[in-house]
Amino acid sequence: MAFSVNECELFVADTEKGHLRQFHVESDGQLSSEKVFCECPRPDGIRLDCAGNVWVACLEGIEVFDPDGQRIAFIELPERPANLVFGDVDMKSIYICARSSIYRIRSSVAGAIRPAGKLQGRQS
Repeated sequence: MAFSVNECELFVADTEKGHLRQFHVESDGQLSSEKVFCECPRPDGIRLDCAGNVWVACLEGIEVFDPDGQRIAFIELPERPANLVFGDVDMKSIYICARSSIYRIRSSVAGAIRPAGKLQGRQS
């Protein structure tokens, strides 16, 4: 699971069905407007970048989708990834946990971050 940068959308990987579901998060925390955001084989870990793109660990690598759910990039890996996280001081390194290895790949875009210890206000 992962929240959008403004915490108004929740993305959930449905590994068995091969897609990510997207829910709108209401101001009271209730979920609404469920839909299939994108399809990808065996989705698992999810992260967002500062541009709102959704990065997903899938069967053969990392798939990147724009905020509308269109695939814009694919990073092929030699083994199946399970999870990923943006890191380093500039948040432009992607650390990927796979079956037997951890990979580090540099990105031109930084991962989305939230202030430590604070939840951002929900804005539509």
